[in-house]
Amino acid sequence: MAIFPGVKGGDILAWRGVAELVSSLQGTIAQRMTSLLPGEEMELLRRVEGRFSEALATEERFAAEFARLAMELKQAEYEDELPGLHVRFTRLVADYFQERGSVLALHALCSAFRDELIRKALHFAEQAMEPDPYGAFPDSYCWLVGGAAGRGEQSLRADADYFLVYRDVGEGTARQFEQFSYRVMAALERCGLMSVGQRAVPVKRLWRGSVEEWHTWQEKELRREVEPRLSVLCRLADLRPLHGGGVLCTELAELIGEKLRQEASSASFHQVVKAAVGMPVALGMFGGFRVERSGAHKGCFDLEQLALAPLAMNVRALSIAGGLKATGTVGRIKRLLEEGRLDVALAERLLMAFHEFCRHLVRLETAAGRGNGDMYLNPDDLAESDRQKLKDGMEAVVNLQKINYQSFLGSL
Repeated sequence: MAIFPGVKGGDILAWRGVAELVSSLQGTIAQRMTSLLPGEEMELLRRVEGRFSEALATEERFAAEFARLAMELKQAEYEDELPGLHVRFTRLVADYFQERGSVLALHALCSAFRDELIRKALHFAEQAMEPDPYGAFPDSYCWLVGGAAGRGEQSLRADADYFLVYRDVGEGTARQFEQFSYRVMAALERCGLMSVGQRAVPVKRLWRGSVEEWHTWQEKELRREVEPRLSVLCRLADLRPLHGGGVLCTELAELIGEKLRQEASSASFHQVVKAAVGMPVALGMFGGFRVERSGAHKGCFDLEQLALAPLAMNVRALSIAGGLKATGTVGRIKRLLEEGRLDVALAERLLMAFHEFCRHLVRLETAAGRGNGDMYLNPDDLAESDRQKLKDGMEAVVNLQKINYQSFLGSL
């Protein structure tokens, strides 16, 4: 399976992982066939062919079901249809992950479906608004998504931040878009796309304001101390326009890119990198895991905060410094590899770490009682091979932190 397609020079896993897989399969068949009686080798090959046929049939069945859901979403005529469609999609994509286990397939499916669902909610909200006296309503605003949604890394939890930026063209514009935003928020809340477990009040997940207010908000937030400033940089770096006026969306994307370039060349960017380099990883000093020693999560560690977040943050920091436009973690790693900022070995290890961290994260999401934001993993519950993969992934993250330190802080 090509987990990370599209890397310059070919599939990155084909250079090593896929080649090893094919070699192993060929070796296994060859070894078995040397000890088979005449005719038995055909039976072995038929079994191999049968397994491939079963896998293909499964893929085709799921593809047909996803296509059917996508068509229903496209043809939906009423806002009330959206929550049910999202529930059905979430169940289907969870079943697909259980069958296939591909993190990137899950991310791609969730991003594509929820993007279209949000666009549909925006369309319904536009239709419900009073006629816009200043022109075509969709052309006067841009809806941006950030967080995991912006990076294209949503899983069973719909983790997203939203920004509604509009052109202030006259009196009443702010009130008009306030009404519009509440309509959209209500629709997304009913679909479960406005909050994640304990992550609070839906209204705090949406920023709304004019283009001028957007500029003011950025300038104010980026003058704050390191931690809030780092948070704002992360939000900006992960943003992508989803819907609205094409001219305004392009303008905002360019403004975000320019702001990130300015920040990367500022003296204070070293403090941002220092915060990323200093993020703790759940790797103990003597080859074990750093886990909670007491409390409800004794023997566990927070998979998001102590594995996935340090990986994403340090990849993001290196990408901002290099002026790269990719918003997803995998896309950023690929671009860093192409630009020579990462070598092939570390890039491959980081890609595998991302897949491994996310794989366990999705399994935690599907576990009973784990949908409330507590993503704690007990390494003792895992097979030794899985524990080793987690350790290998965390060691790759620590190596990336060392690279960031040497690149930005070593000469200070």
